[in-house]
Parts: sequence; C-alpha cells; structure tokens
Amino acid sequence: MIRFETQSRLTFYVIPVFIGLGGVIYSQQLATPFWRYCALILSVSIPLYTASSQLSRYQTSMWERLGMVIGVLLLIIGAAYSVSGLAGGFSGDEYPADAYLNISQIVGMLSLFLGLFVVLYTAVRTGAGIDEMADRFRFLAEHISEGFILSTPEGTVVLVNQQILDMFGMSRQEALGKDARKLATNMGLDMITRQLDFRAGGVTSEYEIVWNVDGADHVFLMNGAPVFDKQGRHSLTMATVRDITEYRRLTEQVEQHARNLKKQVEEQTEKLHLSERRLHHLLYSMNESFLTLDMQYHIRFVNNQVCDLLKRSVDQIKGSEIFDYVDKLGKSRLLNLFVQAKSEPSGKGFRQEVEFINADGSAFPTLTGVVYLPSQDKEEAGYSLVITPIADLKHMQQQLTVRARELERINEELRLHDRAKDSFLSNVTHELRTPLTTIQGYIEMFMGNSLGDVSEAQEHALKVMDRNARHLLLHINEMLEFSRMQIRGIQLSINLYDAVALGKEALAAILPSAKEKNINTHLDVEESAVYAWGDREKLRQLLGILLNNAVKFTENEGTITLSVRKETPTSLSLSVSDTGIGIDPAYHQKILRRFF
Repeated sequence: MIRFETQSRLTFYVIPVFIGLGGVIYSQQLATPFWRYCALILSVSIPLYTASSQLSRYQTSMWERLGMVIGVLLLIIGAAYSVSGLAGGFSGDEYPADAYLNISQIVGMLSLFLGLFVVLYTAVRTGAGIDEMADRFRFLAEHISEGFILSTPEGTVVLVNQQILDMFGMSRQEALGKDARKLATNMGLDMITRQLDFRAGGVTSEYEIVWNVDGADHVFLMNGAPVFDKQGRHSLTMATVRDITEYRRLTEQVEQHARNLKKQVEEQTEKLHLSERRLHHLLYSMNESFLTLDMQYHIRFVNNQVCDLLKRSVDQIKGSEIFDYVDKLGKSRLLNLFVQAKSEPSGKGFRQEVEFINADGSAFPTLTGVVYLPSQDKEEAGYSLVITPIADLKHMQQQLTVRARELERINEELRLHDRAKDSFLSNVTHELRTPLTTIQGYIEMFMGNSLGDVSEAQEHALKVMDRNARHLLLHINEMLEFSRMQIRGIQLSINLYDAVALGKEALAAILPSAKEKNINTHLDVEESAVYAWGDREKLRQLLGILLNNAVKFTENEGTITLSVRKETPTSLSLSVSDTGIGIDPAYHQKILRRFF
C-alpha cells in the first residue's frame, strides 16, 4: 500500500512537468506574441503549482525541497529563453539575431531537460525513503508476538504477518489481495464481517472468536481500529489477533480451584459451626456449671450443674462466698484469676485449674474460667465463673485439636493457591504490558509525525489515546509490582532523593485528570530542595495512590495540596490534603491494608 503511494507521488511529480514541457514546445508554433505568452505562462504555472502542492502535502526533507525548487526554476529559465524572445533584447549588431536566438533556444531546452531530471531524481529519492519506511513497518509487523493484518476500506488484505497465517492455517498467497469479508465468510466467521462493517464506519472494536486449530478450539482476541487520512477519510483498517486460549484455560482452572476451595471452606465452616453449637449445648446445658459473683465474691446465681457438682441446693449456695467451696490453694488461684480478669476491661476471660470441695468433703478438679462483668453501677459489677470437669474438657480439647489441624491444612492450601494466583497475575501482567508498549510506540510515532502529518483532530485523539495508554500501563506496572511484592515481599531500595522534586513529579502525574475537573493543584514547600534517604519509587507510588484518590473524591474547581516539610533534622513529612469529602478517621489505620 505504501509502495503504491510512492508510485502515485512520482506520477504527480512527472505528469505536470511533461505537460509544462509540451506547452513550452507548442508555444513556439504560435505566431501571435499574445497567445505565445499565454501558452508560456500556463506551461510554467502547471509545474510550479504541482511542486508547491507536493511540498505542502507531503513530509519532505530540505534536499528534496531544494531539488524541487531548482528543477522548477530551470523549467522557468528554459521556457523564457526558448520562447519569450529575451535573446532579441541582448543581440545588438555584433551577432546576427537568428544565430543568437538559436543559441538561446538550445540553452533553454537544456535547462528544460535538466529541470526535468532534477524533479525526477528528487521524486525517486523521496519514494525510496517512503519504501524504506514501509519495509521497516513490515519488519515490525513480522516480529510482534500477535497476529497482524492490514486491509483497505473495501476489505482488501494488503499486509499480514506470519503469526496470523499460522493461527488460521493459511498461506500468504491465500490472504494477500483477497477480500477480508469473503475470507471470513468462507471460514464461517460472520463476526469478523460485522466488525469490518463497524470499522468502516469509524468504530474501534474488540471481540473474541473461536477457531478450530489442529482439531482443537482456540479462542482469539481481535482488536480492530480504522486509520484515517488527513482529510478524515477511512484509508486503512488495522487489526491485531492474540491467542488467549491458554489464558482462558488457566482462568477457568483458577476459578474452578476457587470454587472448590470455597466449597471446602464452607463445608469446614459448617462443620465448625455445628461443632460450636454442639459445644455450646454441651457447655451450657449439660456439663457446664455456671455461676456469678458480686465484687465481694458472694454467689448471686447458679445453675443446676453447680448444684450437682457441689451436692447442695440452690438456696444453700446462693449468698455464700465462693471461697467456702475451695481449699487454701484453690482460694489463692481464684484470687489470681479475679485480679487478672478485672485488669482486662474488654471482657477477656482467664482460666486455671482449681479444685472444689462438695458437701461430702470430696475434692474434684475443674477448669475454672473467670470473666469480669463491668457495670456503671458498682453494685451490679461482678464476675462470672464457668466450672468444667477436667475429663470433659480434655475430650473437648481433643475435638478442637482435630478441627484446628483440619483448618490449618485448609489454610495451607489457600496459601498455596494464593501464591499460584500471584504467579498467574504476574504472568498475565507481563503479557498485557508487551502489546501495550507496542501500541504506545505507534502512538508516539504518529504524534511525532514519523508516519505522516496528522490533523488537529487526529492529534487530539492521539493525545487521548496516549494518556489512556500511559494510564493503563501505569496500572499494569502497579499490578506487576504488587505481584512481585506478594511473591518476594517488599524490598526497599534506599537512596538519596530530593523530596521537593518527588512532590513536583507526583503532582505532574495527576495534572491531566485534575484539569478535567478544573481542580487546582498546589505544592507547599518551605525550601527549594529537601534531600532525604528512602525508597523514592515506593514513595512515588504511595503519593500517586493518595493524589489519585484526592482527584477522584474532590468536586469540580476544588483544591489539592501536597505539603513537603522537614520536621526535624532526621525526619521528613509528606502530606496530601484536599477540599473533597476526605477519608473517615475510622479508616485511617486501614489505608495501607491490602485491597482496602
């Protein structure tokens, strides 16, 4: 396609020059000076207009422009000496007029042919430069990892790389020069035909197709975009194809593992809940002895299990002191439990083995748990005791140990799958960053006019594409960094850096999104430079998160301020403030938590 454009430019150079040359020769046949001068003016104006048009329409070098100007000037001089009769004005009596005129005509014709040669040479050199650029484009298309196809607005395929041929099992001869719509119809891929119609209307699209390769279905992700010329006409259609079958398979496997793990966790959780309900029923309804005390250690309430343990009635126990049912060692242990429980206002319980004495004078070992019951009314404050026989408790401990081991095994499986997820995320991020870097490179080439001049509207669209591509690349890099941290942990790279320069860089990163909402950004510093030791990249990422969050939650025409303060000779303060809704102080401690 680009070679055809080069040949068209060569034709645009040569044809008007031949027309002008023919006009100069024809003007010699005219006897009337008026018509001769008219023919001369037209013959010179045509190549002159063509040269200026070509120089303005195409990106040309200095030597190419100089060659075009010299060629046209030689055409003008040759025409003047051949037809205009200027020689007659310089002849005088020294030489015959006819002989001098013949000499001037010969000089003029030589100037004409020399001008034609210069124009042709300039056009050929320009075409060679375009051909070289086209070859580089083909080389790049062949060496990208995705499939690539380039077609005309009518659907004729003009360029494909080997990757896409291998994906669809075609040869280059079967694809080049063929109608893409017919090829898609023959392959049973009507989705491609519909998407080509959308792109003909100037719509960029991304879609998936399924194609059988070597007896197996493969999923391909296709990205298509129309390319417009300076006049806004649809000139080309470009598409990339990537095989995402393995990605889909891995995603489905991870989702299946997640579902299985969720099911296992739910089953184990249900078992634990069932065990907990059984345990509660066992503790409070069957084997547990429960009682409450006031702050003077007098018994307020007992259940039937306590009565059974102590072999006394409720009336005999209520109002008595708890120390009446233990020996001296038991009293010391209970007092220690009361002191520990009272020192924990959060209601944390403490347990210890204590021997109680029943009405028969027999001592029996128990595991006694004490919880302090605070109250604004001092008379209502007290303690609650749960007395459990050791034999029953050991049995329950064995059950809990088994459940704890099962839960630990499940947690280990979750950690293994979490590491697999992090590894998968890292691989996917690498795969996403490669094509995005290629796309961003082409955007920069278009913005730098390396592939031809772009209109103002196209330049605006390219800037939007470049900003969003950079934004997406930033998120991909953050995902990659997050994955690395999950696998290898946080590794700090301590270097000396300028905190003020870091603040300016962080504010510059959010400036485009802030301008969209007319948000004012301000850097509050007391010194022109503040140097400190730290991991500059990690701090930049942290400031980026806080500043982007500030832009997101600040209303239009608000203000965002980044302050850099040297608190002490050995400490530095970086703070972000805005006029938005802010972050609830209750969540300040959770800002740096994972997925908060």
